[in-house]
Amino acid sequence: MTRNRSTYGVAKVIRSGRLRVVRSWTRRLLSWNLKDPSWRDVVRANEWRLLKMEQEAVNFIKTTYSQHKLPVFISFSGGKDSLVTYYLVYKALGKVPILFNNTGIELPETVRYVRDFARRNDVELIEADAGEGFWRGIKVMGPPARDFRWCCKVAKLAPISREVKKLFPNGALSFVGQRKFESAMRALSPRVWRNRWMPEIIAATPILTWTALDVWMYILLRKLLPNKLYYLGFDRLGCWLCPASEIGEFENIKRIHPSLWERWVSFLERYAEQQGFPKEWVKYGLWRWIKVPRDIRRELGFSDLKYKERRGADVDITYDGKKALLRINSPDIERIKDFLRRLTLGGQSSLRESGLS
Repeated sequence: MTRNRSTYGVAKVIRSGRLRVVRSWTRRLLSWNLKDPSWRDVVRANEWRLLKMEQEAVNFIKTTYSQHKLPVFISFSGGKDSLVTYYLVYKALGKVPILFNNTGIELPETVRYVRDFARRNDVELIEADAGEGFWRGIKVMGPPARDFRWCCKVAKLAPISREVKKLFPNGALSFVGQRKFESAMRALSPRVWRNRWMPEIIAATPILTWTALDVWMYILLRKLLPNKLYYLGFDRLGCWLCPASEIGEFENIKRIHPSLWERWVSFLERYAEQQGFPKEWVKYGLWRWIKVPRDIRRELGFSDLKYKERRGADVDITYDGKKALLRINSPDIERIKDFLRRLTLGGQSSLRESGLS
């Protein structure tokens, strides 16, 4: 590289030791802001880009709708991503129904926010309510874990499937606020796909390539009203005892809803005592895994955990070539039957995916 007072350049050596300039540019003087920029400054500086992203998303929504010509609804969780998705769909197609999955383990603020949002915007609210399904399920399956997510089938898939089959028997197009930066699995997801569990539903995400910062800047640009839980220290919303959460996230639950957290901890302590697990199982959140990762064990100084885990119902499933045979080995058959009924989706049971097989 060669330079003088105002010009920089990159060159490569050629014959006879001479230099050929490959690229050159003029130095620009840079300086720090005299003060930290406000959110207003940040949004103003990025407004042209946000408007371009908005137009691309609106065009995507219109094109996807014209290709499929199905009834439309928005999967609305009450979080920031579904809020932005609603606004984009509204700009593209006008008012469409929103579907909220009330898992029974949503924070009260989220339930109120979704219902108030529907009322304030005069849009139809479809509420897929799981009721007490989760709390009944843990009596059979034990606590959910990152590697044992039976809860998603009971609290999410089953109630959503019932509502969708009832309201959209011939299929529907669902716009969702899914982003590829949320997880490795979502990074590999296409922008439009057919739902694996509900093949009559086509899902599409207008904000697949948006970052979390993009979402927040857009909310500020359009003056949208987000869930107040974000202002109380929450980074993610959803099931408040999700095993995918980090320990630090549970501190917000303890602080804002101590009675909810006490209910969960009381269950974990009873379960640990029944199973003969050490106190560390609850204290360090080891309930979040059946097989605790090696790095977690190493960080806690547990080279070898002194207990063996096996969660779920004691159920055997065999196949005789024509039909599946279910044998329940637990004495509490009625409780398991109730749980199985909640897993039934249109007459087909999701036993294998719920950990029962």
